[in-house]
Amino acid sequence: MKNIGASVVKLFYMNQGSRGEYGTPPYQDYDVVLIAENPAVKPRFHEVWKGGVPTMSIQAKDSDGRLRVITDVFDLDLTLQQVRPMVTFQLAREGIRIVFVHLKSGNERVATLALRAAATRLTSEPRFKYQQKQPTLWIGDFNRADDEYLVEELNAKCIFAGGGFSDWKLDRIYISGDWKNFDVEVTEATRAAVDHNHIGMVAAITRKSS
Repeated sequence: MKNIGASVVKLFYMNQGSRGEYGTPPYQDYDVVLIAENPAVKPRFHEVWKGGVPTMSIQAKDSDGRLRVITDVFDLDLTLQQVRPMVTFQLAREGIRIVFVHLKSGNERVATLALRAAATRLTSEPRFKYQQKQPTLWIGDFNRADDEYLVEELNAKCIFAGGGFSDWKLDRIYISGDWKNFDVEVTEATRAAVDHNHIGMVAAITRKSS
């Protein structure tokens, strides 16, 4: 890639299953860890937020006294039952919004409606301070949800999709908003042997040099 400056933040996401037995990625290589279905806090990380059934966990690394600042954490889930759609937060220093997605329904219609409802809530309720131009990264387990709303209404672009055993790509990353000052490089970190063949995804966000 051209015109790339220093790394800003590295995020790791994975649906690790109820016991966290899937994959052993080098967590210390990342600044923020987003884990679905495993409440265990990783070594040298602290938990910023935990909630939901099954559990979703947002963790940040504290290295050499430098704490990655995460602010404005909001649960966007409207159901608390069949699906666990979304939690949103901001990387305060960079002004980047992250949306952590964990859709549990294997039913395409239910998952799609849940995703749409949570995204609509994010963009319409004033307390979330959503701005269309704010660089936003959507990452997680989208299950069988259709991305029509994200693409057509929020002008989101899928930059990575993988995981799963069928034509459905469960684990995905989208970006929306204005990314003129940043770039994102996505890599696959690890793969689960079972649990629907979920993969670990790394999103390395870098600031473009002037």
